[in-house]
Amino acid sequence: MTVAVVGMGTMGAPMARHLLAAGLAVTVHNRTRAREEPLAALGAGRAASPAEAAADADAVLTCVSDGPDLEQVVLGPGGIAETLRAGAVLVDCSTVAPSVARWLGEALAERDALFVDAPVSGGSEGAERGTLTVFCGGSDAAVARARPVLEAFSRSITHLGPAGAGQAAKAVNQMVIAGTYAALGEAIAYAERAGLPLEPLVEALGGGAADSLRTVSWPVSSLIW
Repeated sequence: MTVAVVGMGTMGAPMARHLLAAGLAVTVHNRTRAREEPLAALGAGRAASPAEAAADADAVLTCVSDGPDLEQVVLGPGGIAETLRAGAVLVDCSTVAPSVARWLGEALAERDALFVDAPVSGGSEGAERGTLTVFCGGSDAAVARARPVLEAFSRSITHLGPAGAGQAAKAVNQMVIAGTYAALGEAIAYAERAGLPLEPLVEALGGGAADSLRTVSWPVSSLIW
């Protein structure tokens, strides 16, 4: 399987490394071209534009910063849509609005190409370890086509509905995380006012129902110490 990866940032670069480790043929492109060099040293090909990267790909993986950047990379001049073959799949792991995902899915369907919105949870550590959680939106055929790509860097892939469903699920994920952080901040502030020793308190909380704090262990330590 030939895969193009567009976006060599904190998430995209380790995703590309996992794809290479899985034995897939990988071509990479990044707006700042120097970021392609470490992947090229591992055996990836380099492309001068998103369109060039996508030209011979069975699947294209994008991971960029926001909706306007994604639209430009896919539908702008020199974009992926110019060369994406019929039957190939665009797998977008960016975090953007569900409406953007739906629109891109419709635009690519007009070109007989497939689309999966596949935002991830797990952060840079999960990307490095290949243990990301993926929320997928798209047709059954599109997700099936994308699965070998996603399996290279994830431990959980959940198909939740048509294009846009993955981004909606990511929004739910972020709401849960934000609520957890807010509750944690209030709880630690109360503990400080009560004069409690924070380090043993957090250890004690980990032995009971508040053990869900373990899922946000790194920000817990950053808030306290």
